This record gives sequence, C-alpha cells and structure tokens, in this order.
Amino acid sequence: MEEEFKKPKPLHPGSLLGVPTPIRSGPIRKDKNAKSHIEFIKMIENNRDPLGRQGRAFEVYSTEQVAEHNSANDAWIILNGKVYDMTMYINHHPGGKIIMSCAGKDGTHLFMRYHPWVNIDGLIGKLQIGTVNNMLLI
Repeated sequence: MEEEFKKPKPLHPGSLLGVPTPIRSGPIRKDKNAKSHIEFIKMIENNRDPLGRQGRAFEVYSTEQVAEHNSANDAWIILNGKVYDMTMYINHHPGGKIIMSCAGKDGTHLFMRYHPWVNIDGLIGKLQIGTVNNMLLI
C-alpha cells in the first residue's frame, strides 16, 4: 500500500533539546475546509444515529463493493474487518485528507501504524455500516 506521508524535517541545531523550532503557529492542516476534531467528537457523542441507519443490521460487503466508495463524497474504509462510512469524518481528521489514501481500501495497517492507542469503536464506532465477508483473519 502506498504511503503519502512526508518525512520529518531535520532537527534545528539551535533549538532547546533538539526540538524543531516552529516556523508558524496555527493548525497543521492546510485545507481551508478542515474542521475541529473536538467538534466531530461532540457531534458523534450527541448523535445516536449519525448515518441514519435506524437500527438496521450491519451489511456484509466484499472488498470489491468497498472499493467502489473511494471519493471524498463517499468514502468507506475497512478497519479490523469492519466497514466504516468515513465521509462525514474526512474534514475532521487531524491529519487532513491523508485519510483518503485508504478510501475504498483496508486501512488497518496504516491506522495501527500511526495511532494504535486510539479506540476505533469509541471514536468512529457509530460510522460502522457493516463487515467484510472476504477478510483473511489471522
């Protein structure tokens, strides 16, 4: 899977403890449409059914079906064998639209690589729409 992450800048020799000196202050994301991650968390906490599923059972999808949902207006991602509709989360993702590199794919490897401490169900559990039927579980 291709990764589009930038390499960290070298440390500035004159900074305290070798920590890079910030060039600018403000949000890390450059996207003008970016929204607060805290705003997303509050929105999810206050909404029992953000996707309007109305208690329907989870669907079982193939990886081919998930792959069809790979745009910013319709983004599904597989994490640990579960399928999530991440469309409403994209603009809230703290890393910006890098999350789109996993749209329509299994993002478990990248998720676990960059934030293994995050409780997936606690953060985006309400965005789950189903499971994947042809996952190889080891």
